[in-house]
Amino acid sequence: MVSETVGLENSSDFAYIPDTVDRIVLQSALNILSEEEREIVLLYAVSGMKHREIASNLRILLSTGISKYRRVLKKLRLHLKKQGVDLAYK
Repeated sequence: MVSETVGLENSSDFAYIPDTVDRIVLQSALNILSEEEREIVLLYAVSGMKHREIASNLRILLSTGISKYRRVLKKLRLHLKKQGVDLAYK
């Protein structure tokens, strides 16, 4: 596992997100993901790592990392849609 995710997962209160509802939605969505899925999405979206860096750190092929990331996004969108969350970008 990548040491960078320890800090991300331990800061599960997401204090850097000002809106309480947004924090709850994020926590709920991340709870449906496997550990690896959470790691991939948090490293990319929160830490700002590039797909190549994530793949290297997780010891997976770049194409596999990108594929998993896209599947995670699809899984999250579907989950949020089922929860009635408006996915329209502001």
